[in-house]
Formats: sequence, structure tokens, C-alpha cells
Amino acid sequence: MEIISNNNLISQSVVLLLLCFTFNGTSMASDTIYAGRTLSGTQTITSAGGIFELGFFTAGNSRNYYVGIWYKTLRPRTVVWVANRNQPASGSSPLTLQLFRNGSLALLEQTKSTIWSTQSMSAVSDSTMAVLLDNGNLVIRDELDSSAVLWQSFDHPTDTWLPGAKLGYNKLTKEKLVLTPSRNPQNPAPGIFSLEMELTGTISATLRICLVVDAWTDLNPKSQKIGILEVKSIEECILACSRDCSITAFLYDNDCKIWKGDIFNLIQLPSSLTKLIDYRKMHLRVADSTNEVKRKITWIAVGVLAGFLSISTILMVFLIRKRSKGASPIVQDSLVLFKYKDLRRATDNFSEKLGEGGFGSVFKGILPNSTDIAVKKLKYLEQGEKQFRAEVGTIGAIHHINVVRLWGFCTETSKRLLVYEYMPNGSLQSLFHQENALMLDWDARYHIAVGTARGLAYLHEECRDCIIHCDIKPDNILLDAEYSPKLADFGLAKLVGRHHSRVLTTMRGTVGYLAPEWFSGEAITPKADVFSYGMLLIEVITGRRNREGLDEGLENYRPLMVANVVNKGEDVGTLLDYRLEGRADKDELAQACKVACWCIQEDEKDRPTMRQVVQILEGVSDVNIPPIPQFLQRLVQCPLEGVNHLKTTCSSGLWSCSDDQSAFQAKINNRETNIHEDAPEGEHCTSLCTR
Repeated sequence: MEIISNNNLISQSVVLLLLCFTFNGTSMASDTIYAGRTLSGTQTITSAGGIFELGFFTAGNSRNYYVGIWYKTLRPRTVVWVANRNQPASGSSPLTLQLFRNGSLALLEQTKSTIWSTQSMSAVSDSTMAVLLDNGNLVIRDELDSSAVLWQSFDHPTDTWLPGAKLGYNKLTKEKLVLTPSRNPQNPAPGIFSLEMELTGTISATLRICLVVDAWTDLNPKSQKIGILEVKSIEECILACSRDCSITAFLYDNDCKIWKGDIFNLIQLPSSLTKLIDYRKMHLRVADSTNEVKRKITWIAVGVLAGFLSISTILMVFLIRKRSKGASPIVQDSLVLFKYKDLRRATDNFSEKLGEGGFGSVFKGILPNSTDIAVKKLKYLEQGEKQFRAEVGTIGAIHHINVVRLWGFCTETSKRLLVYEYMPNGSLQSLFHQENALMLDWDARYHIAVGTARGLAYLHEECRDCIIHCDIKPDNILLDAEYSPKLADFGLAKLVGRHHSRVLTTMRGTVGYLAPEWFSGEAITPKADVFSYGMLLIEVITGRRNREGLDEGLENYRPLMVANVVNKGEDVGTLLDYRLEGRADKDELAQACKVACWCIQEDEKDRPTMRQVVQILEGVSDVNIPPIPQFLQRLVQCPLEGVNHLKTTCSSGLWSCSDDQSAFQAKINNRETNIHEDAPEGEHCTSLCTR
């Protein structure tokens, strides 16, 4: 055995420490990207003081990726600068932000194709570095000379003006420095407005009014042409300048100095300085405001008249063409009243069925203007036309990014149809539970979970009337072109009316989403939707329908598996869809599992509101470890009876243990009978309830 002295141990430790510093010196500093290095994935750099952070992000519900700078500690994330706001990256392939050895910073796809670049060049290779400063400015400069700036984000502002940044005209790049807002929260591309400095100091017009400002005598404002008139007094100077409309300004100081063309670099001196320095008064030509206003009013009147005539002509042509085609939709309170024959023509006689649910069938259609629509033919309707229109009007007033938009309706004789916006990516059901389904990564699933929660929170708390969906399941979560979720079939239970128990027969066919109160006879509240959301969230996490586990034994029943793992503090990664191969944000996965278990608590008072669910999933609020729901505990105590009950009633309702199997089965049969038959009004979901 070799004995090492204390001195030798200290010497070896010092050497090891020096080696660590040596290796760390080659890695990327926290606020710097060195030449030849890259950023990718979730990697970021942070300014020295920890104020700003640079990295990849997605805007709102968009699936596009951008490189940007944001405040590191502010929540929600506040982005102050976007590099590729005009060149979004789809994220379908890995992205990298690389500082090349020639001094150019570029955003690249996996194929090395350039999405965005600073196009900055250094005279010396390998001597550049990109540094994120504490004022939010990203600077590409020489590594040895900090004053040699090749490029900086302050010269390319987006929609935020940070302290230290400037607006105006950059003489070096010969570009205007302006601020332009983002188009919307999902698209940071430049909007149609801008904030900028007016660069010209003159308005060409006949001299009527003179504006006198105090100016530095030694600054001499720049202009296209500067000259001197031979006059003897300031009065002669004013008279001469009044006769020559090409003169935009003059200054009299024993001679008459004149400026022609645009003027730059004018400075208005504060009164406190005029007594301390030598200055001269400069006279500027401005427009006659009276004539200018008259001219503007005239042009505005002409423009309005021309616009009115143009719109009238367009509308007349449109109506004539529509009348010739036999289609004349009527707009009623922002909803379009369609004729049945027009919808039959748009759907090719209802030939392409998109799906079928408890409230009716859905067909794809195309309007004459080539707009895709989804048409739902309702059934089990008993209201009159007036009541139907009133209820549809309530649904049509609901506008939210995570709720499917109702565009119009049709009511002719006994026919009742609703016209919705078309969702090109179908429902969550078709993506998760069909063979050869499209695989959704964890980011997409979490995005769907948060968006669905936001939509339900809106229906429960932000509408004029509280709306309980009553049928949350994968079939009713539709996905738009960017795979953002939208709730469908909301409020339809109210349309069907108080005798809609026949619809519940179909709803019961959707396994494992109904809350226990549907079977106990208690009043239905928004917490019934919370329970259904929890069961849905478990399927989003595991990638399988909850009922599938029953065929493999009680231990594989998904809600029970999730509740046990979360309650015991075990690895939630074991619950994740095996097809994802463990690729998920562990914190998000843990939060989602805990939220799901709280949502499926048996007592509705123990369940969170959907607003609280959104706050937890967005990281605004924390959540504790939930207990195992009582109905799952009873399932463990009497597994055979519980499994039979689940398979028979297609629900996750209440049951009680009994040694008498026949008596237990009789309870089940009675409960099924109550659901199939018309029950008292209190046992049904009141889809619209005043808060």
C-alpha cells in the first residue's frame, strides 16, 4: 500500500485544481459566446449581473422558435429583443446559434442552412466574442479590444426601447433606428406601426410664419447647401429669405447665412444655458398651418368619399353574384344565418364525415370563398326556433384562442345545424388513440394540456354566464394548424335542454371521464369538468387510454398508477409514454402528474379550479403532494368488484365493497337504469349557470 504525505496530497490537489481551471477556460462563459462556439436547445447565456438572458423561446401558443433576449427573473417571460422575428424557425430539426470565426453570428438548422445572420465581419479571425451586457445589449466585438464593436443588438431594435439604446439615424450603418410592435402574442414579426425620430428639421412652404430657436454658433447645422447673402441688416435678410422659397433657414450675425434643403443636427438650447454661452438665433421656415389644415381636410373628404363609393360598388357586385348563385347568408348578431341548401351544397350533401358524438355528426364543408368549415348536424332538439337562436347567440359570443369559434347556424323547420371553424389536425383522439397516429413530443403535449386548461378556465370564469362543458374527452379537444388545442362542443348540453339524458347514454360510452357526482345524484358544477380534465391529462402523460390498463390487471390502471407513484414520491418518469423514450422536462412532468391527481379527487371541494390548474402548469403557483383519491382506494380494497364496475358502467364513479356479488351487481344495474332514463333536472348538468 502506497502512503502519500500531506505535502504530496496538497501538491496533487493544486495541480488538479489548475487543470480544472484550464479546462473551464475553454468552455463558454456565462455571458459570452466565443468564436467557433454554439448555443442550442435550452442552453442560454446570462449577463454578468444576472439581469438579462439570451436563448431560444417560443412566442405565446406558436410552435415557431426564435432567438431573443429577455429579463431573466421576470415572470411571465418578458422578451425585449428578437433576432429572427422575420425568419421564424419551425423547430422540426435541431437549431443552433453559432458565432463564426469571421465574427458573424448566425442561426442555423441541422442542415447548416442559415435562417438568420448578423452578417458582421472581422478583419482578424478567432478574435471575436459575443457578449450579453447588463443593459440588454448583445455586442459582437474584438476579444482584445472592447471598443472595436462589429455589431450590436441596440443598432437593430425590435419592439422594446431599453435604457441606453438610441432611436434616430445611424451614420455608420446608414439605417434608421425605429421601434415596431409585434403583430400579435404568437407572432413577433414587425407590425404595421412604428416609433421613430423625425430626421428633417424643415417643412417646405411659402414663408408665412418664422420659428426662432437658440442654436450653437460653433455647431453650424448641416444641409445640402449653405450660402451667404450680401445684406446690411437683419430686416434685409428676412426680406430676402421671404422671397426665395428654396431657403429653409437663416442666421444673421453681421452677415446673412442661409440653408437650403433638409437640415440636420439642430439643437434647442435650454434657457439656463443661453446666458452662459455665445449663441445666435436661427430662423426656420415652417408651413402656414391654416392652409395646411384646409388641404388635409379636403384630401380626407375626398378619400372618404372615394372609399365609400368603392365599398358600395364592391358590395353591390358581391350581392349580385351571390344572388345569381342562389346563396344569400344573413348576418345576425355577428353570426351568419345559413340556408340549409347552401350548407348541403358546401358539404357535398354531407358526404365527408369528420366525426360523431352524443350531440350529432360533424361534416367538412367548403364555402364559396374557399373557406373550410365544420358543420354539426344536431339531434335530440326540442326547443322552438326562438329559444334555439337565443342559446346559439350565447355560444356565438364566446371568443377565446383555445375555444373553437362558432361562425353561424341554420334553423329551418326541424333542422338545426351549427357552423364552426375547421381544425385541420383533427382531434386529440385521432392523434393518440389510432394506429399509425402522429407522435406528439412532450413539448406539444404540455402545450396542449396548458391550452385546454386555459380554455376551460375561460368558460368557467370569464364568460358572461358560467359554461360547464360536461363532456371533456380527447374527441372534443381539436387541434389547429399549429397543434394548438381548442375546446369543441361546449355549451351543447344546454341546447339539447332538460331532457338530454338520452345524450348521456352516448357520453357514458366515453370511458373514464365522468365525475363521481354524475352517479351520486349531486348537483353538477364546473368541478365536474375539472375531474374530466384530470382523467384526460393522465392520458396525455401516458399516451394510452385509461381503460386499456384494466385488461392487463388492476395494477396497470393508469389513474391508480399515477396516484400511487405521485403519492409515494417515486420517479414520475416511469409514467411517461414509452414512445417518448424519457424525453420530457422532469419538472413539467411532475407538475402535470400532481395536477392530474388533484383534479380526480372524489370530493369536488378537494379539486382545484381550472384557473388554479393553469397557474400551476405555468409555474406561477406551487402544488403539494395529493392524496390517493378515495374511489381509487376502494378500488384497491375490492379489486374484482371495482374492475367489473368500471368495465360495466364505463365510468369512474362511486361504488361500495360488498360480500354479496349479486347485491353489488344490482346496485350497478340500478345506477345504469337511472342514467338511461329521464332523471330529475337537478341530476343533469346545467350547461349555462349564472355566477
